[in-house]
Amino acid sequence: MGKLRAFAVQRVKTGASRAQSSVLAAAQMAITATVAYSIAHTVLGHQEPLFAATAALIALGFNRDPKIRKVLEVSIGCTLGILIGDLLMHWLGRDIWVATLVLFVSILLARFLDSGAAFTMQMGLQSVLVVLLPEAQGGPFTRSLDAIVGCVCALLVVFLMPKDPRTEPFAALNAVSGDMVRACQDAAEAFRSERAAAAWHALILLRRNQHKITALETTLPTSTEQATFNPSGRKHRSQIDQLSAAIPQLDLAVRSLRIILRRTASALDAGVFDAKARTELVAYFSALADAVALFSSTLAASRTLKYHSMGLPREEFAALAMKLSPEQFGVHSIEGQSLILLLRPLLVDLLVATGIERSAAVAYLPDIE
Repeated sequence: MGKLRAFAVQRVKTGASRAQSSVLAAAQMAITATVAYSIAHTVLGHQEPLFAATAALIALGFNRDPKIRKVLEVSIGCTLGILIGDLLMHWLGRDIWVATLVLFVSILLARFLDSGAAFTMQMGLQSVLVVLLPEAQGGPFTRSLDAIVGCVCALLVVFLMPKDPRTEPFAALNAVSGDMVRACQDAAEAFRSERAAAAWHALILLRRNQHKITALETTLPTSTEQATFNPSGRKHRSQIDQLSAAIPQLDLAVRSLRIILRRTASALDAGVFDAKARTELVAYFSALADAVALFSSTLAASRTLKYHSMGLPREEFAALAMKLSPEQFGVHSIEGQSLILLLRPLLVDLLVATGIERSAAVAYLPDIE
């Protein structure tokens, strides 16, 4: 009984959280469907334009940030599904076998446009309802026009809904850079305490953050669309473009840092660093953590900052890159030198992420004797 009660409580909490996060999307869908219905009924004079409301709902879908391309694709598919039903009913009459043919063609069209099972069911239902419901009073293609009204309303909502396109990608950026900062701090602690466990902890942290990078990459297409087509988002286009250019380099930097942390743990276990080298490496990884944090905060700064605002983090990364020779850290063993050399591509990736060419980033590295 106790387990059942705990399960029920958890389900209620999960459902409440899901419903709370969906309030804005639900209100957007409800208002859009009502407006589409009202336009078709009041302006076009259609009686009970059910398909205007349903087409708007299907086109928007239950997505927090519907993509313009996806909404347009679904709008065309939904309208075509209804149009197919209208055409076949007009040509072949109203019969059960006509409904079967309409449903078959609509399902194939839905599968062509979208791989989702829900979309296929919705579009098939739209088209077969055209055949099964009583004929519209305005003529055979009244419902197709209603569907167009609903889809246009959905597109206008996506185009014109005020939204800052930076919100989700910069939240994802903060998650990725936050893990990098903590990993660098853990590396510094590993050298300070001579404990390989701290480096392993940082490595585990970064191995688990690949989904955050994926989330960052996933949010960008929608944000780019909003910054391109939505009037309220165009002023943020330069920042979205900066972030788009920086993401591949951040991905490379995270991968490099994982290799560095694995080598750090192995080197500490082998005891290859003396006190002076460990002190230098503590300072270096602490400074690297600060530079990554500065880079992230600068990239996500106010829109009033221009592209040259990346100059400060670039200077920090450049200063760190110029230190990357084994001699400056006082390391002489092969294991120690390899760790310093592994830091070089990491700093190059971070420098490129600030907006400079890779050749310019490599030029900051000192020559290796």
